[in-house]
Amino acid sequence: MPKDLGGGTGARRARRRRAARIRHLLAALQDLDYPRDRLEVLILLEQDDLETFAAFLAQDPPPWIRLLVAPDGAPRTKPRALNWGLAEAKGGIVGVFDAEDRPEPDQLRKAAAAFAQAPPEVVCLQARLGWYNASTNGLTRGLALEYAGWFGLLLPALARLGWPIPLGGTSCYLRAGPLREIGGWDPWNVTEDADLGFRLARRGWRSATLDSTTWEEAVLTPHAWIRQRTRWIKGFLVTWIVHMRDPLRLWREIGPAGFWVLNALTLGSFLAYLSLPLHLTALAWLLVAGEAPWSEVLPEKAGRLLAALFWAGLAAATFMAFRGAWRSYGLRFACWAPLLPFYLGIFGPVAALRAASQLPRSAFLWEKTAHGFDQGALAPSPADAAPAGRQASRGAV
Repeated sequence: MPKDLGGGTGARRARRRRAARIRHLLAALQDLDYPRDRLEVLILLEQDDLETFAAFLAQDPPPWIRLLVAPDGAPRTKPRALNWGLAEAKGGIVGVFDAEDRPEPDQLRKAAAAFAQAPPEVVCLQARLGWYNASTNGLTRGLALEYAGWFGLLLPALARLGWPIPLGGTSCYLRAGPLREIGGWDPWNVTEDADLGFRLARRGWRSATLDSTTWEEAVLTPHAWIRQRTRWIKGFLVTWIVHMRDPLRLWREIGPAGFWVLNALTLGSFLAYLSLPLHLTALAWLLVAGEAPWSEVLPEKAGRLLAALFWAGLAAATFMAFRGAWRSYGLRFACWAPLLPFYLGIFGPVAALRAASQLPRSAFLWEKTAHGFDQGALAPSPADAAPAGRQASRGAV
């Protein structure tokens, strides 16, 4: 019996959150501006999620929204459920959303128009992701700054260069044929989205970005943040291990640029988290002592090169966060960008070490992220739920 079926206060609170999430989800789906006779929505549920199934039926969803229950089995992961959905999907384009997502109402039309205009090698479109509760506390601000730089600047730049991009796991649209050709998602990878982006690239296909935003609910507590980030880092490490089993083959299939992009964004991200405390210590030493901590150890030229790399990396990360946040949330919010390294430096190394410890014994463990705690941040319409100061999406791609 699911643990929420008891009669305690916690169970009642969980049921209320579930019911609210379902109402908001159905409202967001109803707000999508797309012909209903050309739209098929599959709500993917686990076999033992009886309460959610009953709650959806109680809302009397329209006929173009269908509940699909994934049979019980291993692994209990999102990509395994997605593969069941892919087997049932009838359309030529498959889009993925999380339950708490609030896509802009015209996003499906933009995706269809972009695919119609794109060359045949473009088989995936990734929309921007943001947080509708970005201003709730310091953690949500930090997440918003990260996502603004990642989805607003980094991924579009990689896509423009024709390089592979790690997908975002939600609000990505894929041509169903190529997706089925590569076997769908890897059910054992807890960041199946990033893995899929590189797998597509290895087959010669390209991913592009979509100029539309989907708003999500950011986690509110350090405990939830660390669990969520542990899964992300662990999945990046699994992605690196899988693709680097044959580095020469990877180099031939994905090219030199793609090879280094994969290494920088997977293994490089893990190493960056571990090194953040050293970077922050070096920064504090520099501000207090007026010289770098390595100035007495390294030769002068090496010290200058290390200092230049340190400042360049810090400036690039801060600029991406500032520029992306200015576009998504406004100038006032973007001014928090200089604090991003400190936000990451506090919790990031903990998540990285936790991910490394889980890798040998529970690489496929999916620690679910609880949502539905900050529904008050939502406005009635997904278009209105965006934070003040956000610029409207301008075009298809």
